[in-house]
Amino acid sequence: MLDDRLHHLISNRFSDERMNSWLSPKKCAVAIGHGLERRERVALRWPDEGFLLIDALAERWQELVRIEALEAEVKLLKERFATLEQLTPILVPVETFAPEPYEIIKPFQVVVKFYEDQYVASFFDANLSASGGTQEEAVFNLKDMLIEAFDMLNEIEEDKLGPGPRQQKAVLREFLARRENGSNNKRVS
Repeated sequence: MLDDRLHHLISNRFSDERMNSWLSPKKCAVAIGHGLERRERVALRWPDEGFLLIDALAERWQELVRIEALEAEVKLLKERFATLEQLTPILVPVETFAPEPYEIIKPFQVVVKFYEDQYVASFFDANLSASGGTQEEAVFNLKDMLIEAFDMLNEIEEDKLGPGPRQQKAVLREFLARRENGSNNKRVS
């Protein structure tokens, strides 16, 4: 009987928002006491059942405070995880260019980092980077760029290249080679 009256009083007289704004169990009791009409106070046999009501409200208040604290902590942890995921660079090993007719002479790693709403994959030795909407897309785009740069630089004679492109060409030749006619046996540098 008291539980029904308590539920009725809480749900009909006080919104969850108002209950959440109460600062202490004592304020809960005062608010309920003021919210009760005289006949309801009499029906509760105030103060005997009133103390039970105060205890029930205090328990509910503590539960709401605990839930709010847990929700705030979960939100903070989600934000921190998202930040760490975006700020922490990862190393991705490049072990193949398949199905392209290129092979890895010396395995290498690329760095993938989140930057300005996109992922950027970088091969620092060759001073080349590519971006994408996902980490995988950024690495795929970088591998494609490495192949294009390798082919383009190999078509130009050494003495016609500036210092930067000459360095890129040397690095790329150190790490990858084109297979002649797509075969696995013969390399063309």
